[in-house]
Amino acid sequence: MSLLLPPAHVDLLAVGMAFAVRYRNARQAGSVRARQCGPASLEVSGDVQCRDLVDMALRAWLKGQARQFLPPLLESSARRFDLEYSSVTVRLQRTRWGSCSAKGGISLSAKLLFLPPDLTLYVLAHELAHTKHHNHSAAYWRFLESLVPDTRALDRALREARLFVPAWANE
Repeated sequence: MSLLLPPAHVDLLAVGMAFAVRYRNARQAGSVRARQCGPASLEVSGDVQCRDLVDMALRAWLKGQARQFLPPLLESSARRFDLEYSSVTVRLQRTRWGSCSAKGGISLSAKLLFLPPDLTLYVLAHELAHTKHHNHSAAYWRFLESLVPDTRALDRALREARLFVPAWANE
């Protein structure tokens, strides 16, 4: 159970969106729903006194947002780099920003939406580069550097990127 206060706002830096969050207690025991109300407002309604339910509702909303925004970002990155992947899934992984299977399937974390755009795009390039090199060999890093010239700095910044992710987004 989270001991922090529920968020008053949610910032999805990767896509340049910010939401004010309002809470409405609807006396629905055991049920909470989060939904977007306009371009910059998010309403959380139901049993909002139960923080675990609020967090679950916010995570469900986040996954929906990620499924809407991350696949098109991946597709535009693939076109930009002239790379192909077989599929994309969006989940709420605990420890990884993304992964690429041996068959070219890319899995992305919904938490990427909290990162600044340059870091999100770097993760997409990182996973797309795995469609050519299925490891972290020297050849892989050279290839990634050819796609994203500031790879080293972005990779270092990504190590601290968990600081952008609010506590409620972690299961």
